[in-house]
Amino acid sequence: MGWTAAAVVAGSVIGGQAQKSAAKKSARANLEQQRRALEFQREMTQKGVEALRAGRTETYAQGLRMMRQSQADIRESAARRGMDQYGSLAMGAQRGALAQGTQAAQQLQYQYARDIAALYGQQEFPMVMQAGPQGNWGADYAKLASAIAGGLNEGDGQGTASTPPAGQSFDDLDQGEAPASDGIA
Repeated sequence: MGWTAAAVVAGSVIGGQAQKSAAKKSARANLEQQRRALEFQREMTQKGVEALRAGRTETYAQGLRMMRQSQADIRESAARRGMDQYGSLAMGAQRGALAQGTQAAQQLQYQYARDIAALYGQQEFPMVMQAGPQGNWGADYAKLASAIAGGLNEGDGQGTASTPPAGQSFDDLDQGEAPASDGIA
């Protein structure tokens, strides 16, 4: 096997291994990104649920205070007018206030349930996937090794050839992006 052929085989093997390593690194990075995205999603959902619960609790408590105040106002108004605070008119007004309060509490609970469902239903998967290596690095490395070996064979024997192999230009050796330039650190 000649020097050039050995360089081609070595370049092909090295390029294939480098591409395989880059693909594994990209896959690991994507799994880690997926894990972090799911963790972030759980955290944000939990914060949203906690905020809704706090809002519901405060609104419900405020509603109860308002119902109690309304009942007290009805009793006070009845007493000021000289009416029996437990008479039919006063009790009817109290029942009406209680019914309105109960309806408001039910509406609050329905709204809370809708908000929780919307919170879970609107979850997204915020991920930025890392692209794996493209092309055939083995062939690219083999072609590069062949060009280098061909250049060395045609040079002065000192490894200082400054011209590309016969019939090619340096531009012909460009196979796209260099393996180190595809964003994989």
